[in-house]
Amino acid sequence: MDSPVTDVNATPKDRVFRAIGRNLVNLQRLEKLLKWLAELRPLTGKLPEIQKQLEQRRQSTQRATLGSVIPLWLETAEGREPELPSLTNNLDILCSSWLNIGIPQDVIDQHAIELDQLLCERNWFVHHGLAEIDYGSREECEELLARLDDHNRLVGKQIDFLLPIAKRITNLHEYFAREDTQESIRRELLRESPNDT
Repeated sequence: MDSPVTDVNATPKDRVFRAIGRNLVNLQRLEKLLKWLAELRPLTGKLPEIQKQLEQRRQSTQRATLGSVIPLWLETAEGREPELPSLTNNLDILCSSWLNIGIPQDVIDQHAIELDQLLCERNWFVHHGLAEIDYGSREECEELLARLDDHNRLVGKQIDFLLPIAKRITNLHEYFAREDTQESIRRELLRESPNDT
């Protein structure tokens, strides 16, 4: 993923176009991963409203741009317990969920800086930078290719950072979905405490 486009028989223009395609695919991979992780951000609400909130969150997150999904992911990464809403009556059942991934704050801060750099560079490419290049100029193509390679390395670094987190979350989900785990949780929840006997 992070290797530069190095076909010696290709023209500089062809190598640049391949690098642009490579970068766009890797950016899409990163964005998809960030959206999946952003859906896991802290959630709180009354029990009957949770499913509706989850569906609205899923839809809005999937429509989000890279620039708007990054802060949502960072909210997940920080792992702060959400504030519970106030009760309107004694029959309300409140539900709250969040992940504490255990990423040190300084690592999250550096990750946020790098994601912001990645986003700025991506926006330059997508919104005007690529249109400003003279693709007939070997020099401009070589400069752009170096810039694309640097950007792709940063994208790869972020994917490499996020994939193990996503894998751990997936493994945890699979563990809790297992029947033996569910049975163990049921037994523990129904177990009499020493004070009940």
